[in-house]
Amino acid sequence: MTKTAIQLAVLTAGTLFASLAQATTLSFDFRSGGTNVGSGLGNVRTFNDNDPTTNIMVTATAWSASSSGNVFSAAQAGRATGIGLWDCNASEGVNCASPNHQIDNVSGFDFILLQFSTTIDPSTISIQTYSNADLDVTYYLGNATSGLSLTGVNFAGLAGVGLGYKVNDDVNTGAISRSLTMAHPFPVNSILIGARVGGDYNADYFKISGASVNTVSGVPEPATWAMSGAALAGLAIIRRRRASL
Repeated sequence: MTKTAIQLAVLTAGTLFASLAQATTLSFDFRSGGTNVGSGLGNVRTFNDNDPTTNIMVTATAWSASSSGNVFSAAQAGRATGIGLWDCNASEGVNCASPNHQIDNVSGFDFILLQFSTTIDPSTISIQTYSNADLDVTYYLGNATSGLSLTGVNFAGLAGVGLGYKVNDDVNTGAISRSLTMAHPFPVNSILIGARVGGDYNADYFKISGASVNTVSGVPEPATWAMSGAALAGLAIIRRRRASL
């Protein structure tokens, strides 16, 4: 390896490791702030992260899948200060101001779709309820088009719109709050979270009070990983040459 190639490899390694150190943990508080566009079914709520240097946003929309056919339709995303987000489906009417509403699996399945303005590494979702519940959760992760509509989509069709990674998370114990640690094999921009599907119906209900995510802007592209291999090889050659002197 030439001296120039070695210098380039070393520079690439430095850039790679510096980029990996740029990940930032961000939190979103759904109990305060935010903006709301629209009223009734299909409204959109938007929240900013806790870091003014990143300015990452998340939009929250509500959806409900019927118990017959499991087909999604637009619902209303409700929110109250100090409480968080909930879902009011069409059968509950459009008066979603009462904090007694929940994300539940009663006569259908309520979900909140969180879509981030950039790709993120999901960490935890904070949920709470007004009385003890199982707090079992079903969520879907993936990379979907901004402003995604789930109207007419069923559970089997979620993979086709970018939400193909499904997790059933059961705690099987009564509680009023929990921090849901999210399993994920890859960075995503969308999280669809709701009461447990296929579990003990009528027992799971909650509100979403917050979310914690990590930025992934420093994650190298495949080409950068390839260059990093050359960088590490260059560093190894330098060590061997110095050791032989």
